[in-house]
Amino acid sequence: MNSFLFEDPWLIGGVGAVVTGVSGFAWLQTGNAWAKNTALGLGVVTALLVWINFRVKTDGELVEEVVLAIAREIENNDHARVRQRIHPDASERVVSAVDQLPKFKFREARITKIHSVEVQGGSSPKSAFVQMNVILKVDAEHLSGNAAAWIQVELEQKAGQWLVVNYEQREPQYGYLNR
Repeated sequence: MNSFLFEDPWLIGGVGAVVTGVSGFAWLQTGNAWAKNTALGLGVVTALLVWINFRVKTDGELVEEVVLAIAREIENNDHARVRQRIHPDASERVVSAVDQLPKFKFREARITKIHSVEVQGGSSPKSAFVQMNVILKVDAEHLSGNAAAWIQVELEQKAGQWLVVNYEQREPQYGYLNR
């Protein structure tokens, strides 16, 4: 229910506009005060729900914002900020990858598609899995190149922050072939 109410403002706005429009049309056709009041009430409720929808951030939206911020920080070669987003209990794979960052100069680090954001709130601490496709343009000492990959990032909430715990990397088609 949370995701329906707070993650899709266009759905709520669209359904509300249609129902409000039908009530308004009924009022125009009949002149019935009940239809007019219903249309006005539905319009106000729809506007209120859309406003709330834009104001409330769900865990899924917060996780997506963190992942997009990490991509920007990698692209900006802000290695210190990326390191702050790593969980203290992160896997050796994550620690090693972050340690390797200074060896590269990123020209681009872009998430091309987020396939899914799955938050598991029943556990303590909360955890999340994000599956996405990324493109990297990188320069190293004597090399320059581009790379594309499918990545799954595991995050865990610690002290109100979503931090990276682990990741998995595969060929870019993996996300499309394994649905």
